[in-house]
Amino acid sequence: MKTARLTAVGVLSAAALFSFVGTADAAGTPQTAATYSSKGDVSFTLDNSSVPPLDPTNPDKDKPIQDNPKDPVDPGTTGPLTIDRVSNIHFGEQKISAEDETYYAKPTEIILNDGTSTSAPNYVQLTDKRGTAVGWKLQVTQEDQFKTQDQKALEGAQVTFANGLTKTEATNKASAPTTQTPVVFDKFGQAKTIMTATKGSGMGTWFENFGDDSNMDKSISLFVPGVSAKDQTGYSATFTWTLLDSPA
Repeated sequence: MKTARLTAVGVLSAAALFSFVGTADAAGTPQTAATYSSKGDVSFTLDNSSVPPLDPTNPDKDKPIQDNPKDPVDPGTTGPLTIDRVSNIHFGEQKISAEDETYYAKPTEIILNDGTSTSAPNYVQLTDKRGTAVGWKLQVTQEDQFKTQDQKALEGAQVTFANGLTKTEATNKASAPTTQTPVVFDKFGQAKTIMTATKGSGMGTWFENFGDDSNMDKSISLFVPGVSAKDQTGYSATFTWTLLDSPA
């Protein structure tokens, strides 16, 4: 009787062990119990805000430059394609001369983010935030001859923009636009192309600097004939900058 009971118990134990091992093997290969779908989405809208002016020689969107109260400029435009800043052009005070003379615009003075002042090339800053990469064209027009407040013209005077250089932030990986300098303003009211971004280029913020550290004081010139009548007063002219939404 003892032998029968022991044998029965031994057979039961072996079956239980086999059953346990078989269950572990099945659990080692996960089987799909259920599936469920969720969704991710994103939408875009145009950025119609203005872009702050940056340092044209070392642009950094986290370090916008400050307004210079001694040389104020108009605020930048708003929208997805903007002209952010254009420096004024100052040829300074010159002695009246009976000879042909060429005068050069002074470098612009900018106030950096930390409050220090420094000289920089005269420049234009623009931004393309459309996200379409269709390109653009920047033009400038000298509206009329340099004139006094009482509308006496500086006859024969002619402005030239030279040494155009493109610049952008180090983080901008977009293809660069091209510059078209020198540009001679030989006709008033006629638009001159300064910068062109073809399809696939010119996204983000870009600068056209007129000159660099070596020649920024010789990159915008004003030729004045000796025979031109010159009053002992100031003369000024208006330049209109136009940004077209296509390079065509």
